[in-house]
Amino acid sequence: MKWLWIALLFVAANVLGYGVYRTLTAPKPLPDVAMVDHHGKAVSWSNYRGKWLVVFFGYTNCPDACPTGLTDLDKELQALGPDAAKVQALFVTLDPERDTAARLKTYVPYFNPTFVGLRPEQPELATLIQQFGVVYQKATASAEASGSYLIDHSLRYYVIDPDGQLKSSFLLPAPPAEIKKAFGLAS
Repeated sequence: MKWLWIALLFVAANVLGYGVYRTLTAPKPLPDVAMVDHHGKAVSWSNYRGKWLVVFFGYTNCPDACPTGLTDLDKELQALGPDAAKVQALFVTLDPERDTAARLKTYVPYFNPTFVGLRPEQPELATLIQQFGVVYQKATASAEASGSYLIDHSLRYYVIDPDGQLKSSFLLPAPPAEIKKAFGLAS
């Protein structure tokens, strides 16, 4: 039943103009936000200037969407061949309470050793959610109290250009030409 709702949301998103690939009318500058990478190092967007970034929001206890999303992202980047070296994939946790740097370090590189896990604290997470327009919601308070809660969240991949501006977003799977277009690699 859950997959039926996801399919309906995907259809609704496409009908409303939030299709596979969406370019912003003008790139959106992103102010630096303090985070910690999965090696425990303090980072911000400026640490990644000069590379195309693809940012995926999720959490390590996600039972299906995040593992599938990271696997799909790995496949899409591998399909870029040598151009994949121009793109850095970043997984930003929506669950900093449970997703420690150590947990991200065992989870994120499993999908691709070049992927980096990022952990923002509050209020930085709230800032990121607002900057990117991510939709997410924790489960009920009783599940949260037990520590076994799930988080419903949007499944878009966000593209930041080498100058640190939010440029576009896309859904996977997507045609290879759309992925190249997203990263400014289209010929």
